Amino acid sequence: MTSVGASKVDDALEVTEPSESDVYEIEESAYVQKADVDEETKATRLQGLKDQLAATDEDTADLQQEIEELEQRIDELTSFDSASSFRSS
Repeated sequence: MTSVGASKVDDALEVTEPSESDVYEIEESAYVQKADVDEETKATRLQGLKDQLAATDEDTADLQQEIEELEQRIDELTSFDSASSFRSS
């Protein structure tokens, strides 16, 4: 039976420099982090779209409704809910 003594491991580590991956099993993972939202820029862009629609002669009720839905969706996506970080999908 062969055994490895702690002092022998220490001696080996003194003369070599193992990389982190030689010593540990490394698993990478990516995540998405929500960035800050400039509320003024967001409102200005959406207002610009509304103004363009209002200036047209076409029936824009459907487009106005779509913009309102987009505004609500943007608000949902950009608002911070501390409890949401603990919920699993």
